[in-house]
Amino acid sequence: MEEWLMFLKGPAFRFAVLIAVLGLIRQMVLGIWGASQAYKRANDKNIPWGQIAKTSFDWMFPVRKVFTAQRKLHGFLSFIMHVGVILVPLLLLDHLLLWSSGLGLDLRFLALPDGIADNLTLITAAAAIGLIISRAGSRFARSLSTFQDYFLLLLIAVIFLTGFAASRPWNPISYEASMFIHVLAGNTALILTPFTKLAHIAIFPVLRLTGEVSWKFPSRAGEKVALTLEGKEVRPI
Repeated sequence: MEEWLMFLKGPAFRFAVLIAVLGLIRQMVLGIWGASQAYKRANDKNIPWGQIAKTSFDWMFPVRKVFTAQRKLHGFLSFIMHVGVILVPLLLLDHLLLWSSGLGLDLRFLALPDGIADNLTLITAAAAIGLIISRAGSRFARSLSTFQDYFLLLLIAVIFLTGFAASRPWNPISYEASMFIHVLAGNTALILTPFTKLAHIAIFPVLRLTGEVSWKFPSRAGEKVALTLEGKEVRPI
């Protein structure tokens, strides 16, 4: 078990980080390229940068939407989970020690206090489980949810719970077994990040910007859409 754990923490972790970084870079490059091509073809080249910045900020910090959304509890749980998924992996002391070892830098000064890290870990896991229940319990949300939605939430819950339980005296399984599951699930999440909804957590501002620009319709798009839907007899728009 110890040898497998060292493999997961070493070569497997580096491979997972490489896939995540390269995959996210690929998404950003493709998004920027697509947006630039749409911009070149667009009649209206005026981009409302101020509005884009405001809406992007509202999406990244959706405090107002949490209290005005129809499903307030679901929105609140989603917001809390996103905060935990960003802060805990980046600022947990054990993780910073790994980054410090790999980068040759001392990053321990960035670590969250132990009490805050523990509480945020449990809150994030509880939020992920709550979102699973919220999706399954709502007929509307259930109809829109896919296997990926449930799997990613479960994966997040497993990562946080096993990481929390690993060093606890009441841990029902051994430290090695807990860490094995924790690191395996974490590496899986890293590999899946560029190919799933996890990507928006890492590169949301870029995705938002390229999406706004891409939705500028190119010249004569309306006529082309109408011709596709109605045939050649349609009147020009």
